[in-house]
Amino acid sequence: MKIRVYLESRGSHDKSRYVMKPVYFLVILVIAVSLFLVSKAQGDGLASEILPPSLIGNTNVTLSIGSIPFLIDNNHAGTQLNLVLMDASTQQPIPDATLAISAFKGQDAVFGPHIQK
Repeated sequence: MKIRVYLESRGSHDKSRYVMKPVYFLVILVIAVSLFLVSKAQGDGLASEILPPSLIGNTNVTLSIGSIPFLIDNNHAGTQLNLVLMDASTQQPIPDATLAISAFKGQDAVFGPHIQK
């Protein structure tokens, strides 16, 4: 069974719907592109995360990052960040680990490097 579709133009009143299709396409394209340009924030919004494992020396390690309070907004004075370097296979903290921490906003250093043992 074959189906054939024929398009016919029956006068000038039907031409307007062919002109409107590119307009609809442009409107949808502008909306879709603007959704990607609205926010440049990074992160998943959660107050804790465990990064994928990395090999340091002969030990596979991961970094756990947490914050207190759980939800961070502009209405409170302070936020505590907890960084724990852990053995990826046992999920136990690595004792006596020394971390060098820097924070950047764009290209500008907010603080750092700060050495924490």
